[in-house]
Amino acid sequence: MTAIKTREDQKDWYLSQFRLFESSLNGDVHQAIHSLRTEAMERFSELGFPTSKSEEWKYTNLSSLISTPFRLAAADANVPAKALDGIPSPRLVFVNGRFSRKHSSSGSRESLTMASLPEAAKSHPDLIQNFLARYADVRTQAFSALNTAFLYDGAFVLVRRGTVIEEPVQLVFISTDREEQFIAFPRVLVIAEENSQVKIVERFQGTGGNTYFNNIVSETVLGSNAVVDHYRIQLEGENAYHVSHSHVQQDRGSVYSSTAFLWGAALSRHEVHAVLNGEGGECRARSLYLGKNRQHSDIHTVLEHAAPHCQSHQLVKTMVDDEAHGVFSGKIIVHPDAQKTNAIQTNNNLLLSESASVDTKPQLEIFADDVRCTHGATIGKVDEEGLFYLRSRGIDEQQARNVLTYAFASEVLEGVALDDVRREMDERLHRQFRF
Repeated sequence: MTAIKTREDQKDWYLSQFRLFESSLNGDVHQAIHSLRTEAMERFSELGFPTSKSEEWKYTNLSSLISTPFRLAAADANVPAKALDGIPSPRLVFVNGRFSRKHSSSGSRESLTMASLPEAAKSHPDLIQNFLARYADVRTQAFSALNTAFLYDGAFVLVRRGTVIEEPVQLVFISTDREEQFIAFPRVLVIAEENSQVKIVERFQGTGGNTYFNNIVSETVLGSNAVVDHYRIQLEGENAYHVSHSHVQQDRGSVYSSTAFLWGAALSRHEVHAVLNGEGGECRARSLYLGKNRQHSDIHTVLEHAAPHCQSHQLVKTMVDDEAHGVFSGKIIVHPDAQKTNAIQTNNNLLLSESASVDTKPQLEIFADDVRCTHGATIGKVDEEGLFYLRSRGIDEQQARNVLTYAFASEVLEGVALDDVRREMDERLHRQFRF
């Protein structure tokens, strides 16, 4: 099959892949999760892939993605050594969406459990049944439904109550260089019980220039007073497609901090939906996207205040060069009972060429009267006054532009608590702008 041309072809193609997937389970279709898969596949068949007629997808054209007949990814143990350079333990490594025990070093202990989802289904069946696929929206989100239909492997992280995990937990998803165009469905479930603390580094990277599609769903559940510092590093291949949905559920007094660095993929969509469901919770979300050539990145966020005395702080920065296109759609929802909400949303966009473009849509939906909510968005070029000042100090024009561009991005870096992550992203910025 060379291309998928109609919506009916799309449905038939993924239904055929679903049948192949189920047959590959070797009879493992009678577990409780089987009904979850079949219901999700039925829902995907009803929804179909979103189009630009949908307000949520107005600025993102999916035609090249949905016309490609991706096949289910095959397991691959051949991972270039450099792909794991500098990534410490404890870590779970997944190759083309499948767990690689060979490359993993979980270091599990009584206070921390790290396992693949099939292993967790055996060791922690109650937690899997109570939390897996409970928050991901398969009713209205086609990609979440498709991921759930093919749900099998992924990462499970459990932090027991009252414990502090000092070393970052590394979740590494590697896509190898293969001839066929493949699709993988990584899944992540993180449970931080009450009064626990953990740092999570979620990394996606491609080892070649082949065409592939990662459709990711992650669910993070924070108990009361839990603290999760979550980093996402997206370094997919230049011809890759990357669509991710991160769902966060917060109990009272919990603090969730998310920082996303989005560098790779021809087309990427990063969605975050956080629900502050307990009094006194706090959510911080930061993103930095650097696009070049004809890359397209869509950052879509919903921060939902469902309880009183909660705070959210969001900062999204986009830099686009050449003919790259950036999209940001951010929504803050304040429910009627969420009095004393304090929510701040900031989106700054920097155009580095005449052909680059950005579409931005900040939104507030407030149903409570005692709140403080602000949002703002800017789109512009390199500051001319700053450029003039640096040139007047003897710095040539290109270097002056690089300095100002780096300064624009560095605000996100300053919020990174992990030295290794901050150093890696800082080095990438320096290489990009030739310091």
